[in-house]
Amino acid sequence: KKEPLALKRMNVDSNIRLAPNVIWELILLEIEELGMQFRYVDINEILEEGEYRIAFCVGNRDCHFLRQDKDGTWSHKMGDNKPTRLDFSGYIINNPYEANLGRYQVQFIVALKQNKT
Repeated sequence: KKEPLALKRMNVDSNIRLAPNVIWELILLEIEELGMQFRYVDINEILEEGEYRIAFCVGNRDCHFLRQDKDGTWSHKMGDNKPTRLDFSGYIINNPYEANLGRYQVQFIVALKQNKT
């Protein structure tokens, strides 16, 4: 299992449960480390070339992510399972705010983009 760079830098054990806001701060460090840009966006906002949407969701004691695919639907991956475009009710995810995501609730959506080198 590859340790995230931000966790390594901060000497944080990846098996320790962290609050979602701490996880997000670590993700921001990881985004920076990977040479990416991000910005908060609305679900219907037009993206710039090369950007893609990620929904950050929070559960009881963990977090979850969904990615908007090129066809406009959203996909996610639970643990070791294969990625799916279906929510927990078996419906295709067209809007993560309206999908049945079980214990997870969407907190916000960001647009990610790789910096040009």
